[in-house]
Amino acid sequence: IFLFVAAVTAMYTSSKFYLQIIVIPAVAAIADFVINYYKNKQKSLPFSAIISGLIIASIMPFLVLHLQVIAALLSIITKHIIRWSGSHIFNPAAFSVLLMTVIFSIQPSWWVTSSAVVLIFLLTANMVRRLVISGTFYASYFILSFIRNGSLTSPSFLDYTALFFAIVMTT
Repeated sequence: IFLFVAAVTAMYTSSKFYLQIIVIPAVAAIADFVINYYKNKQKSLPFSAIISGLIIASIMPFLVLHLQVIAALLSIITKHIIRWSGSHIFNPAAFSVLLMTVIFSIQPSWWVTSSAVVLIFLLTANMVRRLVISGTFYASYFILSFIRNGSLTSPSFLDYTALFFAIVMTT
């Protein structure tokens, strides 16, 4: 819900509508539903696939729709193939974006991180008990930035891209 709200807020502030906010989560959910049904004969709503689709649509908005569909399908397929002890190893959305970057030389744009709305993800990180992971990443980011730049003026303390990565992607 928070990811969808962030995407809608970013679209509202930019006065643009991105169809992929609806299409890509739907593609990911359908693909995950079909794979889960084929493997386990289970009929359940694949919330994690919807989240992966929203992440992909949120950080790669300027791709043509068919490349985003490929990214969504890659996230679901790799989630089911690359496993260790019954669990997926990588964040499916992040791994898919990495594959798209390597295969198609496409860079993510992180447009959803353009406003303070990413701060609502703190609630999500707290609810899933991953706030320590997020805080550790964010603190490490600033320590390394300070070492590299010699000051905290760049990046700013409220770097929304770093916050999004810390709160959403690392959890």
